[in-house]
Amino acid sequence: MNGFLVFLFFALSSLVVVYASPTVCTPESELSPHILYVALQSRGILTLSFDPSKSVQTSLEVLDTNTDAGFMPGWLTARGDKIYSISRTGFPTNAAANIDGSTVCIHPLSEGGIIGEASYLFKYTLSHPGPGTNGSQVQSNPHEAIFDPSGQYMFVNDRGADRIYVYNVDGPYNVTRISTVVLPPGTGPRHSTFRAFNSTRTYMYLASELDNTVRVFTLDGVHNDDHERKIKHYPPTLDISLRQTASTLGPGSYRTSPNDTFLASEIALSNDGKFAYVSNRATRTLSSDTLAIYSVHPNIGNDSAHLVYLGQNETYGKIPRHFSLSPDMETRYAAVANEVSQNLVILERDPATGFMTGIKGKISFGTFDTTQNLGPAAVIWEGRNADEGQ
Repeated sequence: MNGFLVFLFFALSSLVVVYASPTVCTPESELSPHILYVALQSRGILTLSFDPSKSVQTSLEVLDTNTDAGFMPGWLTARGDKIYSISRTGFPTNAAANIDGSTVCIHPLSEGGIIGEASYLFKYTLSHPGPGTNGSQVQSNPHEAIFDPSGQYMFVNDRGADRIYVYNVDGPYNVTRISTVVLPPGTGPRHSTFRAFNSTRTYMYLASELDNTVRVFTLDGVHNDDHERKIKHYPPTLDISLRQTASTLGPGSYRTSPNDTFLASEIALSNDGKFAYVSNRATRTLSSDTLAIYSVHPNIGNDSAHLVYLGQNETYGKIPRHFSLSPDMETRYAAVANEVSQNLVILERDPATGFMTGIKGKISFGTFDTTQNLGPAAVIWEGRNADEGQ
């Protein structure tokens, strides 16, 4: 397993990088058991089985608890047969030593998936605090590093600085910043996802935490042909254009003030590219939070209505910090990690309408925790590699 991983360090506490070998279980049919991994802050990394043929109360079962990463794991990603995690508990590590905060590190991987010493460390600063309340924009806060489908470009979403830093990447030892996307003050860019439209155009979808929007960008000049990418080294020719800004809170809504009343978190597309989903966190109520649902309409001539808001589904829990769509072609399920209510919910999805049709599994890890130091912080399905970021 060659390649590299990108890690983000924006907290002032210590962080650790570990890896573990998951149990491989590929579902043979839609009713076969699935495997999920959950970063549960109070216990470690859980391996769960989800059997959709069972009842809601019994379909989820904890198979294993891994504490190699320490407690308070806040992020997970899969690479081959390895699971990588970051924890805030200060376990010793030689892969991420002496790093304080507001940085992004690139670490090469060996054939066996072993993390090497950092080949690059990028540190970000703010010239002055942003308008975000509750300390959200008092320092640079790189919240995700993610690659476009071609693998040539890396995007770092800086929630604290309202910036997206764009890098040309030709392996772990040749990384160059080529562009910076400047967003309106108080945007709070958090997570992104991509969809290749053709060999030279990709769509990027950005969920912004503080103004509760989804922005649609076109990336032109990319090289999405895998064969061409393997035999050629292209110079960076990326053209980034904003095409649409849509609210995560409903039709007719606009950018919110960055006052922490609502906080958009995760974004994902169905595997057929027809629907987009964003998790909403309402911090002033105890009622269930929601997933916003959009239909996707790529149009090379006019992308002002690329996303059409359809409605919302409940997450059946509070503060869905992260969710993950199942890797099957029909994207039949969504796994939602509700951080404050401390539960994991599996929702069944209608591939035709895009809406969730009901609960297929639910498991509780504890009672309401408003400190947000105990509940699930991330969830991934076996067979789907998570984005590089927290």
